[in-house]
Amino acid sequence: MAYMNKNGLIDGIMSEDFDCFVFGGDIIIRENISQHGNQRSKIAHLESEINVYRSTSFPVLGLSRGALILIALIAGGDYDDV
Repeated sequence: MAYMNKNGLIDGIMSEDFDCFVFGGDIIIRENISQHGNQRSKIAHLESEINVYRSTSFPVLGLSRGALILIALIAGGDYDDV
């Protein structure tokens, strides 16, 4: 999906994982869901928030794509056996 996003075939990637940036994705769309409830009534209220993250933000932070790859390698991830 990162390849398709980078080449303009899709507008963004909906994911909870930021690894898409490491693999070349430009736009990640993330949904944050929070649950609020009353313990006595056992009624839950769900709230949803959509956040859009763009790879163009990383140069502002002083991070290149190479730096993101290095951070991913050092930190590991769900694709890493270690």
